[in-house]
Amino acid sequence: MKLPTDEKEKLEFLKYLYDYCVSANWNKEKMEQLAKQLDTNIGHIKRNAIEYAYKIMSRNEVKQLEAKIREIRKKEKEVSVPSLSKINPILYQTKGKNTTKLWEDEDDKQIVLKTIYNFCEENNYDANKIKEYAKWLGANINTITISAKEYATKYLGLTLEEYSDKRVQHAVIKSKQIAKQNSNIANAYEKLLKANNLEEIKSIIENSNIEITRLSKDVADFVNSYKNGDELIKQLLVKKMNIYKEYLNKQITVQKEKEKNELLPIANNILEKFINSNEIIPVFCKNNNINKATFNKYLNLIKEKNPPLYNSYIKKITEIQKKWYSYKVKQIRQIISGLKNGIEINGQIKKFDLIDYYSITKTSINEMLQIAKDNVTQKDFDLFNKFAKQNERNTETNTKDINQIMNQKIMISYEKDKNNEPIPGTEVIVSNEDKQKVINYLRYKKIPINLKTYSLMYKRYINGELEIKQDKHK
Repeated sequence: MKLPTDEKEKLEFLKYLYDYCVSANWNKEKMEQLAKQLDTNIGHIKRNAIEYAYKIMSRNEVKQLEAKIREIRKKEKEVSVPSLSKINPILYQTKGKNTTKLWEDEDDKQIVLKTIYNFCEENNYDANKIKEYAKWLGANINTITISAKEYATKYLGLTLEEYSDKRVQHAVIKSKQIAKQNSNIANAYEKLLKANNLEEIKSIIENSNIEITRLSKDVADFVNSYKNGDELIKQLLVKKMNIYKEYLNKQITVQKEKEKNELLPIANNILEKFINSNEIIPVFCKNNNINKATFNKYLNLIKEKNPPLYNSYIKKITEIQKKWYSYKVKQIRQIISGLKNGIEINGQIKKFDLIDYYSITKTSINEMLQIAKDNVTQKDFDLFNKFAKQNERNTETNTKDINQIMNQKIMISYEKDKNNEPIPGTEVIVSNEDKQKVINYLRYKKIPINLKTYSLMYKRYINGELEIKQDKHK
């Protein structure tokens, strides 16, 4: 996201970001939604919103606002329960529960934390085993270590110091096990101590078939077990391994530079093609059979290797953002005109409704309201805001509503006898085929599907206002 260069436009845009954040109560999820729409990150949104706050508040008020945001973030973290990438195997095995949460209640939590803690204790907090366990659980390694610690301190009553001492004891046990079980590593360390230059260091490490990361990780265990914890020996080994790491890094740097130079002509071509197109990034990527990640990879390369072309890209993006904002303002005015004057269909004026709104824009009503604040009169804004409040519960697809529509028997006409009573067998019922047709049409038009939008679209369907085939009701 590139801010407008014009100071007035920049201030308007900062105000838009600030108003959005305030209306969302600085909620992380909602701010991330806006960041995604503007092709930026939540940190950028927050910084620019705070920048505007400094223009309208005192320094002390801004500090209070920042403290409020920190408190909101803290509460968000406190209430969040880690999600897993699969059904929780611990709760499934112990309680037959199907959930992808680490726990759902206090009883679940105690069971899960105890199981994790016992595993860590039994395996001396071995990093490789914890990594495998995390994969089995569908969690990350950090979740495992935090859970074990929480069980020890919250449920077993250990102090942080006592828990730390237990971890040290496990580390000692583990170090002795590693030293005994990995004589090949010990031999490599012994040879490294005698190495005099890079070539010898390279030969020893590469012939040992041991990854440098493993050698670096276990050096303290080796020194404690075989060299009485001699710090000078440890430093000497670390120094020699660092020499090898520097060699590897140089090789990696050379290889990466080579790959960048080979990729640069392709990146130049793609960026030039985008700059000369009239397309936004998602459309351009689709039309050129590349994904957004690849486009960003090319973009980062251009930023590093071809600054003039990158500046041209920034200019292009700024123009797109200005056009986007301007286009949204035009859509808002079109919506307000519809709210004031109605919509003409087949020569008749009808009231502007939610279907008409989504025929003009797919942007959320709340986002359009934020833009409208600074671009229409108060009277027009109030009119738009009234429409938004009337439809605030009908802007998302509701699966329950779809099921209700499909399961409900809807009679649209019937014949009456001389007593004005319905004649059995003459009812005309809305067929499931017709229901599905309207639902599919809403989906095709990317309009949220719920009872209200279905009802509005069905009326258009039976009035012959849609370009979809109308079957006879059954």
